This record gives sequence, structure tokens and C-alpha cells, in this order.
Amino acid sequence: MRRSTHPVVVAVVIWTCLGAVCAPTVIGGRTDLEDIQLPDGFRITVFADEVENARAMCLGD
Repeated sequence: MRRSTHPVVVAVVIWTCLGAVCAPTVIGGRTDLEDIQLPDGFRITVFADEVENARAMCLGD
């Protein structure tokens, strides 16, 4: 007898795992820039503070 996993069960398991991985990033709040290690020649600064729900920002042309 062949046993198959229902696609909904697989989707729920994947969604739960993603939530467990991403939750610390969302809930964690602010990160101290001094804790981020960069290679020589690179720098990091805060471009905009207090931007609600921001994920990524890039400065372009």
C-alpha cells in the first residue's frame, strides 16, 4: 500500500517552519549596527529611522 502525504499537511508544516525561522527577525526589533560584521572597506549606516514595517531599503539613482 502506498502512503501519500496530503498537500495541505505539507503546506502547514512548511508555513510553520517558516514562521519559526522568520519570527525572531520580525519580533526582535532594533539591531545594534556595531554587532554587524562587515568586510574591510564596507560601512553600514541607518538611512531612515522609524519606518514602520520596513523590510529592505536601497539608495538608487
